[in-house]
Amino acid sequence: MGVLIVWGVLSFIYYKVALDAIFNYYGISIIAALLLGCMVSLLIFFSGQFYASKMGKHLAKIRLGLEKESNFWAHSLGIWFMTSLLFSVVGKLIIFGFSKKLNRKLGDELFFGGGRYFDETITFLIIILIPLAINYLLIISTVKLQEKIVRDAD
Repeated sequence: MGVLIVWGVLSFIYYKVALDAIFNYYGISIIAALLLGCMVSLLIFFSGQFYASKMGKHLAKIRLGLEKESNFWAHSLGIWFMTSLLFSVVGKLIIFGFSKKLNRKLGDELFFGGGRYFDETITFLIIILIPLAINYLLIISTVKLQEKIVRDAD
């Protein structure tokens, strides 16, 4: 539970500072940053549970000799991509609802439409996905380490 609180607080600070800094005086509201931080915490919790069960099955197959090559990375990358897409859309909805100035800066349309502010939308997507990418890299490095330990133990 403490890890989720840390992820939430750090994500809140990250979104508030990063989006304010990148988009100058088009500040993100405190409520929007807080909601994004809460959303990251929930995603970290649920993705942690999901990946833990998948990782357990994967390591059991390796231990039993049923799986020679690791397919965990490719499978989990697809899951991460779909989660990131959903997170980006929900993040834009939060910005649309709680930070009107920043939403206007990002194109004044709900779902990344309008080519006027394409660069700002790409910047927004990069900022919004950094915490998810960090979480994914931590999971993959943990799987690789545990996979090595399991292979060495056998």
